[in-house]
Amino acid sequence: ESLKHYNQTGTNARIDKNLLLASILGYGCNITLSKMGKISKGVSETKLDNTKVWYFNKENTMEANDKIIEFLEQLEIVKLLRKQQDINHTASDGQKLNMKSSVDSTNAGWSHKYFGLDKGVAVYTFIDESHRLFYSVVINVSERESSHVLDGLMHN
Repeated sequence: ESLKHYNQTGTNARIDKNLLLASILGYGCNITLSKMGKISKGVSETKLDNTKVWYFNKENTMEANDKIIEFLEQLEIVKLLRKQQDINHTASDGQKLNMKSSVDSTNAGWSHKYFGLDKGVAVYTFIDESHRLFYSVVINVSERESSHVLDGLMHN
């Protein structure tokens, strides 16, 4: 339900759920859409790229992730993984990743300390003690992470 077409006005177009699932698996398993199109029966790279462009924007993805977290919160196993069932402890950490020169990214920046002459990004992730990833953000390596940490905690 959360992954709606970007141009929602006046369209009742239904997306093939196989395309959505293949796109989610491709991103979630860090497989390129090109490779996902090759290994999936009846799914082409062009269709996957079209799905990515029209259905996976920031708002849709955040809403879908929030619904998954909300659903998981109702499961008993989530509470069993906590030290104290009524308190949810969280952790956050940033990770610096080198960007290939062939990848065009608006968040990539120069950092001689981390990447030498190459560009990179910082990926900041937030998880709770039940191992649920409730928020993540990609930022420029030259930005301070503190404001993004507050954003992630407020999302929690």
